[in-house]
Amino acid sequence: MIIFNKLIRFFASKCTQVYRRVRFLVLSRLSGAYTGKIICVGRNKTGTTSMQTFFTNVGYSVAPQHEGEHLIFKADFKPDEQFWTWMDKYEVFQDVPFSHTWFLPELVKRYPAAKFILTVRDEQDWYASLTNHIFKHLGVSDDTDGEDIVNAIKNDTYIAKGYMEALYKKTYGQCEPNTVYDKTKHIHAYNQHNKSVRNMIDKSNLLELNVSEQGDAKQICEFLKLPSTICFEIPWENKRR
Repeated sequence: MIIFNKLIRFFASKCTQVYRRVRFLVLSRLSGAYTGKIICVGRNKTGTTSMQTFFTNVGYSVAPQHEGEHLIFKADFKPDEQFWTWMDKYEVFQDVPFSHTWFLPELVKRYPAAKFILTVRDEQDWYASLTNHIFKHLGVSDDTDGEDIVNAIKNDTYIAKGYMEALYKKTYGQCEPNTVYDKTKHIHAYNQHNKSVRNMIDKSNLLELNVSEQGDAKQICEFLKLPSTICFEIPWENKRR
């Protein structure tokens, strides 16, 4: 019975996905909606999961985040042909590596006509959410000794052992006990990332929004010329993290 119920849920999910996809393809063609690449470049913990859920519900083909992380790590954070081939298969992208400043020039160069969405939130809330999420994942707390946090990062096996440490160094510099997840350093990096996005991407191709505010789904639909019939409210996912 358990297996049967799982099969029912699986096929129901597949049917829902097919329905959403067909509806999107038909309505977007009729409305002249944008159908190129959509790249969410807001930093992690600014609503990237909400973007993933929204675009999946609309019917877009959303890239699996973990696949992208595996490929970019395998390529030493320098996108190769295998990575670009993977991107060619999907329409919407979010979170790592698309949420990092070092990847922006590559994206703008590769997809100059793409639409970019910069999700933002209060910098203090962002830092609290980021560290809460990371520390929970690592099994540490904000009063854990810096050396223990660094060791936890080095031994973490998310994606692959060494990935988390390499990503931290690529994003914030050296992973050292006295500065690991330093509040001032990380908030500065967050603000600099947002500034880089605004400077690097043409305003006509960039939408900036805060997913905690009302009306953000309408802004996306207007930005992409999506019909109002599929303009659902954006679910605020993981808002407590």
